[in-house]
Formats: sequence, structure tokens, C-alpha cells
Amino acid sequence: MTKPCNQGSWEESSHRSDAATAPLLCTLYVGGVVPWNLSNLQAGTSEDCSGGFQYQWTNGQFADDIGGWHRITGSIQGPIVYGAHNDTTFFYQCNSNPNWGQYDYRLEARGYAVASDGTQVSGYLEYGNSSKWTCQ
Repeated sequence: MTKPCNQGSWEESSHRSDAATAPLLCTLYVGGVVPWNLSNLQAGTSEDCSGGFQYQWTNGQFADDIGGWHRITGSIQGPIVYGAHNDTTFFYQCNSNPNWGQYDYRLEARGYAVASDGTQVSGYLEYGNSSKWTCQ
């Protein structure tokens, strides 16, 4: 079975505080871009972690396709969450992009967690589905 391009799982079985702690397992879903406040964009992520972890967060960045994908924002860190489920919405203000016009946009995101033993681990960079929007 192939996994969708906008969802990934990652596991760190080597990071345990003791033999009784289950391996850290996280799954990240990256959503598509939708309009926000009529002239800006937003996209969300949903991350679930289980096993031996202390807390988790997601970093996201927006990209557009103007002759190839390139990032139009720096990395945006989402809030730190101490629970197993983490929904984060990322926002992009179109007036910060000098390339106004109709282009494909997507959110790129990576999940992070701190294992029970204090080691920071991260997943693969995942890409949300692209969609065409006009930034004004």
C-alpha cells in the first residue's frame, strides 16, 4: 500500500527511557492551502504521537510554484503540545510576497518530538496538496 503524499509516519524505537516505555511513533498529516480573510492563505497540520515522548510540535513553511517550487516563508514553528494530538494552522499574508498573481501554493511541514530520554527527533518533510490561488 502506498501512503498519500501529504501524510507520513516516523518512529524512533531507539529512544526509550527504559524497557517499559513504548517506542515513540508519530504520524503527520499536512492539509491543502485554503483562503484566509479573502486575500491571504492558510493551511493546517495534524500530528499524533504515541509511546515514549514528552512533547511535540510541527514546523511549517509555505512554497509557491513559479517555474519550480521554492519557499516563500521561513520555517514557522507551531506551538509545543504535551498531549498526543496536535492540530496547528499556519497563515501566510499575501502582501509579503512580491510575486503577486495566480500560482500553485502548498504547505511543507515536518513533525518534531522530544523522546522520553530527552532526545529530539524529527520526521521527514511532508508536502500538502497544492492548489492554485491568487494573492492580492
